[in-house]
Amino acid sequence: MRPTRRLIVGIAVGLLMVMRPAIAQDYPNKPIHFVVPYSAGSPPDVVTRAMALAMSNILGQATIVDNKPGADTIIGFEYVAKNAPADGYTVVISPLANLALLPVIAKDLRFDPLTDLPPFITFAEGRLAFGTPVLNPWKSFQELTSAVKANPGKWNYGSPSVQLRFPMLILMQNLGFDLTYVPYATVAPYYISLTVNDVQMGWLSEGSAANMRDKFRVLAVTGDTPSAAFPEVPTFGKLGFPQMPSNIFAFSVRKGTPKAVTDKLNAAAAKALLQPDIRAKLAASQFEVASDTTPQAAEERLNAISKLFSDVAKKSGIKPQ
Repeated sequence: MRPTRRLIVGIAVGLLMVMRPAIAQDYPNKPIHFVVPYSAGSPPDVVTRAMALAMSNILGQATIVDNKPGADTIIGFEYVAKNAPADGYTVVISPLANLALLPVIAKDLRFDPLTDLPPFITFAEGRLAFGTPVLNPWKSFQELTSAVKANPGKWNYGSPSVQLRFPMLILMQNLGFDLTYVPYATVAPYYISLTVNDVQMGWLSEGSAANMRDKFRVLAVTGDTPSAAFPEVPTFGKLGFPQMPSNIFAFSVRKGTPKAVTDKLNAAAAKALLQPDIRAKLAASQFEVASDTTPQAAEERLNAISKLFSDVAKKSGIKPQ
């Protein structure tokens, strides 16, 4: 490299090092956009709007919520990963399961979900419930396990999405279940099948399971503590499956966003989660406040879920399509 060019590069690097702390110190000085890769009125949209308003009051700056649904969250994720500046003024709500699954199931992605959208906080967790139509005789997870092992290939399980199929694959691989998979294009027929016993087992969100409790028997739930909706039902941790993930929601920014900026966003989000009205709004949408809101915890949980899903896909022969 020529001396003149080295001097120019050195000056540029020096200016960048000086500017970054100044940018972070001045942050935020304009509205922050929150991108929701789901339609308006959905539970992720509702909790994002609540969090955005609370963080607006804490940071002293306006927030704007933009819905960019489509392609199973890919449209919203790609917008932030490829089009938004890495300055902390565009935040996306990111279910960790989606970030972890996209590299496993989606072909020709134009961004890397695991590195291009680093989460700076996990803030909400929605439990998943595993169970069976009440028409079946099984009253416990252990009774279902015994029946499935005694009758390989006899029973069906269903799912309306890959996100709800992977937890079942985890159980199948760990317990040696031989089951037939019945895919559903949408949620409504899947729910009906779980009430009339067209499929003998499957997964629901905790809220959906609570609404169907007269027709759907919950046998186990995700989460570290007993469920308020199903206090008598064991958690998967208690049953020996501590790796079974809940539906964990995080906030992410584009890779390259200054750490000082993400630290400010993390602090504001964590402070918002302490407010009783925010906790009430999360609870109304069947979410619990995340147990650890540090950036390190968000990264560790994403990496753990990513490894789990990647291993499951390899064992099941699932490839990106």
